[in-house]
Amino acid sequence: MKATSNAEIKAKLQEINFVAPFPSEDLKLIEENHRDELLYHTDEITLTEDFHNFLLVIAGSASYILSGKRIPKHQKQFLEKGFFECYPAYRFLEKLSDKYPDFSEELKRHELARQLLVKC
Repeated sequence: MKATSNAEIKAKLQEINFVAPFPSEDLKLIEENHRDELLYHTDEITLTEDFHNFLLVIAGSASYILSGKRIPKHQKQFLEKGFFECYPAYRFLEKLSDKYPDFSEELKRHELARQLLVKC
């Protein structure tokens, strides 16, 4: 199978909507509905903050590629792992994504971008 070229990756990244509304309502519902599951996670950082940071690294990395620059090495290392690998405390959400469609859609969109960026 032919490896995907950087030009193809760049074209696919341009198709991804990185300015979609942040799924604040879904994240608020998750935090309310799954308070017990989230208790073992640190009180200092919330799901919303972790998710926001994850999306920002991906969108920022995409902006490097779209502007013809290279992704910094430390940032590229972060891209090697998906959301649930980076934040295993939220693994329980993998099975619940259909209950939170905005969260699920935003995650899918950024996971697709992340997988493309890893190939750069």
